[in-house]
Amino acid sequence: MNPSSSGWIKKLLKEVSKEDLSAKDPIEFYNDLKQTGFIYGSNISVLPYIEKSIDFTEEERTKVNLLLSFYYFHSKSDSDSNFIESVISFYKKIGENQQSFFEELFGEKSPERLLEKMIHKRIHIDDNFISKSFNYFLINALLFTDILGYKKFLNRDSDIKKYINTLESSLETVVVSVMDTKSDKSDYDENLMKL
Repeated sequence: MNPSSSGWIKKLLKEVSKEDLSAKDPIEFYNDLKQTGFIYGSNISVLPYIEKSIDFTEEERTKVNLLLSFYYFHSKSDSDSNFIESVISFYKKIGENQQSFFEELFGEKSPERLLEKMIHKRIHIDDNFISKSFNYFLINALLFTDILGYKKFLNRDSDIKKYINTLESSLETVVVSVMDTKSDKSDYDENLMKL
């Protein structure tokens, strides 16, 4: 199972220990997710629910942790919808005004392949080395808002996009406030503020 190649979602879902995953309460799951670094935007490991241990790149770990997080909350919900279809519906719902972002994707016939492309686009960073290192951290740190939004989506909350925008704005406000209080800003801080 290689999250950089086609067909990885179907293979990953076959390797997930459903008993271990469904036995976790949300606090335990969150703590496991924190230990992977996902919450902080720096994935150092994958969630411990995969039966086969594989050495992944950081981008692949991010994809695996994101998908397993969606899968966890779907398994804990009372939703009778297909897991993959529900994540696709969620991303379509929050991406309504970003049609150019998903335009090329919606022609895909296989739901698994479509979701693979959506996840790849969601975490993909341009190849400019300077912007890549800063953007990668920020985008990955914001991926947890997708998880929180998906949880609300599964509860049939009608205004998911507004909820996610509010979360992202709150995080941005916190980051800007912290940076403003620093009297001696590093180059990293300056680049972070430009983003």
